[in-house]
Amino acid sequence: MVRRYRERLELRPGGRVQRGGAFQADFPGAPTEDSEAEKTPSQGRKRTRKRGNTEADPSKKATPECPACGMRGHDLPACWHTFEELRPEGYKPSAAKIRKSKEAIEKDEELKRRVEQIRLEKKEQD
Repeated sequence: MVRRYRERLELRPGGRVQRGGAFQADFPGAPTEDSEAEKTPSQGRKRTRKRGNTEADPSKKATPECPACGMRGHDLPACWHTFEELRPEGYKPSAAKIRKSKEAIEKDEELKRRVEQIRLEKKEQD
């Protein structure tokens, strides 16, 4: 029985086992599904996932990174860890993020100047 199975495999185009072919039933006179004309365009090609490379694709926006807390998704004027007045009611920020933000502001004079400038602008708007 094994010998007959191996002989049938050798008769198939390409002489190799196709995916799912081990338990595939072939009926005499019925067309086989592995003929080249009947294959869909996606069969035989591997799918590849495109990576989000903003440097290569200028149409994609780069996610901003906050210089104070280090989180991605917002810039300095929108930082809840630096500006307490921006926090939503009931929001409890991470103590580590607040500490990181304060340390970054203390170490970097330019960042400290920007934070003070943003605070002045917000006071003028109110």
